[in-house]
Amino acid sequence: MTIRRRVFMAGALAAPLFGQLQAHATAQGRSLITIEEGWVQVDWTEDALAQLARFGGTPFAVEPAAIVDADRHNVRLPLRSARVDSSFTDGEGAVEGGFGVQNDEHRVVLERITRGSGDPRAFAERTVDGQLYPRAPISTGDVSEGRVTVEPGVPAVPPLPGKPAVVRVTGIPVRPTQETLDVFQEVLGEPVFTTDTVIAHVSGEGSYWPVPERGADHPPSSLLK
Repeated sequence: MTIRRRVFMAGALAAPLFGQLQAHATAQGRSLITIEEGWVQVDWTEDALAQLARFGGTPFAVEPAAIVDADRHNVRLPLRSARVDSSFTDGEGAVEGGFGVQNDEHRVVLERITRGSGDPRAFAERTVDGQLYPRAPISTGDVSEGRVTVEPGVPAVPPLPGKPAVVRVTGIPVRPTQETLDVFQEVLGEPVFTTDTVIAHVSGEGSYWPVPERGADHPPSSLLK
């Protein structure tokens, strides 16, 4: 039973990325931007890894997600879809694959991780030792605590192909929801973390096509070099 709590700590950590991407819609003067491709990465804190080690737990990835750091078991998940609005207040998204924790006795999996419009929390489907648990909010994060950089793009104006803008986000702290803490209480009989505990950091990258300025016949050729 002890390993079961660790997957809830791990769950749905991708949510803050979708909110952070909203800032770049404003710069484009658009009410909605679709992120066409990208990824989200979960980087465990030292405390989370130490807790897992106590119970013999090892994080793993569910394809097409993959482990990108064998020593720290950090997980990178492909971005399935993401849309953000220009007010920097809302967005939605989903990632492919999933991840979980296993030891010699238990295997726990989180999949179908999403973040919906109007809600800063992330949700996931949870499977514990083959048993499916109800979909629930797992984690939340304050996107203002992260750092964002933008590599400007160039609108595609025939015959010039243009290039997409690239948004990179790093260092977003993630904390468990009250629902997660309730699971800890039920499984262990005592609280483990608080809603202020940072259990991981999220980073990510996504791209989108900028919109040509009204009346522009073509972008400056120097920007395409």
